[in-house]
Amino acid sequence: MALLLSAVIIALTAAIAVNILLLLKAARRIQALAARLWPMKMLLKLPPVGTRVAAFQTRTADGSVITDADISDGVHYVVFALVGCKVCKLQIAAMRTSGRHDPARTTLFVVADDPATEDAASLVEELRDLGAVALMNRQNPVSPAVGGIAGYPTLLRFESGVLSAAGTKWAEVVAEPAGMPVPALAGMFSTRPGTES
Repeated sequence: MALLLSAVIIALTAAIAVNILLLLKAARRIQALAARLWPMKMLLKLPPVGTRVAAFQTRTADGSVITDADISDGVHYVVFALVGCKVCKLQIAAMRTSGRHDPARTTLFVVADDPATEDAASLVEELRDLGAVALMNRQNPVSPAVGGIAGYPTLLRFESGVLSAAGTKWAEVVAEPAGMPVPALAGMFSTRPGTES
């Protein structure tokens, strides 16, 4: 009997030890995942809607000058994309396929840690058909002028120089064409009799 009891205690001790090791391993994985996701949380900080574009001046890839006045007339889209950013490429593809963007009213700022690289030049060439393209480093005059860029991609819609939408996806900032109903919202906010203002 004592031998059986000793075997059970040894088996339970081994099982507890294995469970503790598995728990520690899971805790390390959770810490590693949290460390990877923390910078992604920081990317979500977008310029606040209502921000008026401040004065700035920079050059586009073709040598022309672009200033705050260029994005202060009517509706204008501003896109910040980082060289090597796969999510940026996905949102640029979404712009292309949406059929709802006007190159004359779009400015793309390609940001690179080293603007002299071949990858940076390649991305600039790839984007030329989408609008005016400027290549710059992270310390540039445009980012603070539009409310601060904390992550990539950042897509902005300005209306008469005032930020009206900001997001990390094209669908979050693109304006609905005039006369197009907003799906799934019709009737949700209907007023009750006697509550009309």
